Amino acid sequence: MEAYTFQPTFCPYEDCEHHYETPGDRWYLSIGSYRTKAFGSVPRFRCTACGRTFSAQTFSIDYYAKKLISYDRIKRLSSSSMSLRSLARELDVSWNSAKNRLGRLSGQWTTLHPPIRPGAAQGRGD
Repeated sequence: MEAYTFQPTFCPYEDCEHHYETPGDRWYLSIGSYRTKAFGSVPRFRCTACGRTFSAQTFSIDYYAKKLISYDRIKRLSSSSMSLRSLARELDVSWNSAKNRLGRLSGQWTTLHPPIRPGAAQGRGD
């Protein structure tokens, strides 16, 4: 797999001064990478304000996942009213893995909903 070309935009720790506002470039240090079977080489970073470390995976919907599953496929199958057990069978994963990924995806949809809701209430999609 290819290495990430990722640059973090904020510190993932809420109590850090760089969580909500970053001072532009280089508020973090690149401190190497680690390899995973699912994602290949994943870069690691250290925040210059709080000193804590994090990786590119911290910002991913697949954080702590051990196997990649197509979210487009999950979306298509679940929106066609496929049961969770059938979804797991179709994806060749356990029921718990299917439930976990569907939960991750629904969490993203829930986060996306409030910003687009005002436009939808006015009949606009923007």
